Order: sequence, then C-alpha cells, then structure tokens
Amino acid sequence: MAKSLGGVWLAMFVPALLALLPGQLRWMHVIPVEGLLGRVVGDVLIHYLNLVGAYIVCATMVAVRLVSLNGILILGDSAMGSDTPRVCHGSVESLQGLAGGPAQEKSSRRNSISGGSRSRW
Repeated sequence: MAKSLGGVWLAMFVPALLALLPGQLRWMHVIPVEGLLGRVVGDVLIHYLNLVGAYIVCATMVAVRLVSLNGILILGDSAMGSDTPRVCHGSVESLQGLAGGPAQEKSSRRNSISGGSRSRW
C-alpha cells in the first residue's frame, strides 16, 4: 500500500517539478512535457507556497518517494565518520549496527578514562 501510494505521488510530483522549471519544455516542439496533471499541481503549489516553496516541496517529495520506493539510504561522512558516502539497502532498523561508528567508540573510551561519567559538564 505504501509503495503504491509512493508511486502515485512520484507520478504527480515529477511532472510538477518539470512544470516549475523556467521556459516551456516541449517534446518534439509540440507536446508539453509536464502534462496536464503536472501543470495543475505545479500551479496549485505556486499559488499557495510561491515559486521557491513549490521547488522545495516538489524536490523533497520526489526525494522522499524515491527513497521509500527503493529502500536506499545514503549515508554521508558525518554519519559514518569517513570521507566516502556509503549506500545501504534496507530499512533504518537494519542500520542500527552501523550507528556505533568511530565517533561513538572515541566517546566511550573518553568516558571510561574519565571515570565513566556520562555528563559533559
């Protein structure tokens, strides 16, 4: 159910994102690329949010739907403590083993040296 809803929303917000782009994109110089639904959704978003807000909402919805449909989570260097991003397939529960990275090991060593105190103050 969630994946089908994600697919429907993706089919709505990708054309809306195309409708928000400046100029008119046309296939073979005749047919608008965004279609009727994309034009309507884009115009409604512009009416209620303005152009920048519509870009933010469309880009966020497309990104969230792609992640929910594929089950891909991209972890950058801030989460893993390395310079290269890692792509993990699966859910957040499967990533709990990755949560204890080098930063957590350093803080646990520091706490054990300082007598096990967990407060920073």
